[in-house]
Amino acid sequence: MKNSLAILFLLLATPTLFSQDLASRQINGLLDVDFFDAFSVGDTVYIYRTSGLPALKNAVNDLTKLITVDRAALHGVPGKIDCELMDVMLELKTRTSLHSVAAEIFGNSGFLWKVVHEIGPAHIGSTGVWPKFVSYVNPDGSLIKPEKYICSGKLVAEDTHLFSVISFDDLSMISDGPEIDGENALRIGRESIEKLCTEALKQNIVIRTRYHDQRLVGIPIKTKNAGETNYRQMWRVRFILADHVSYELLDSDPVVVWITTDGCASTLSINEWHAKNRRTKD
Repeated sequence: MKNSLAILFLLLATPTLFSQDLASRQINGLLDVDFFDAFSVGDTVYIYRTSGLPALKNAVNDLTKLITVDRAALHGVPGKIDCELMDVMLELKTRTSLHSVAAEIFGNSGFLWKVVHEIGPAHIGSTGVWPKFVSYVNPDGSLIKPEKYICSGKLVAEDTHLFSVISFDDLSMISDGPEIDGENALRIGRESIEKLCTEALKQNIVIRTRYHDQRLVGIPIKTKNAGETNYRQMWRVRFILADHVSYELLDSDPVVVWITTDGCASTLSINEWHAKNRRTKD
């Protein structure tokens, strides 16, 4: 009986790890981005911009001049930071397994190796559809670096999706000054939601929310010289639709406002979002 209850608790406590519908909305909602591939793992979106493809002078069109399949698979393994980010965003210890390696041609940019890894839970059985991690390896073995964004999505009405977006470049530029506390994080979160609701009304969309919860989340950004992970703390302030009843809360998909410790909130938008930074480097 105890084992049955433990399994039931695990199933109830485990969050929804992957939604094909959300993943589709995240990519389809992208605006003004010229990319050759994009994918999501939970609330992280990876974007491979066309500008990252090899220039014509560096293109390799002869398959025999590519690194071997085995080497491509080795170079395409998700790195330490991305693996830790999967754990954070999926709220579960994960593992990856090689799914496929294929040479694909990109017009004048020539061949690249596309390496795909399946993501799954590390300690329990895997059912359903799980996200995949995609790497692109140049003919010489170097990786094409994708842009990364936190992009939380929420369906609030028929054909109406909210996006909450902040770039990892913005996270890397958090100032070292005083950090905001939970009270100020909630204030910023409420202000962001109120502004979004006002904009929605201009489109004849009525959105009413109420506060749900908040906590600090450590987001892995980069590795230090000693191989240790450098984390950036973010406030995750969540709101639910006002008409949610109590028994639906476990199944609710909250509206999330991400707030840096120096007070920069994620950009909230309706149905579409821009892959761009809010901060500029000095």
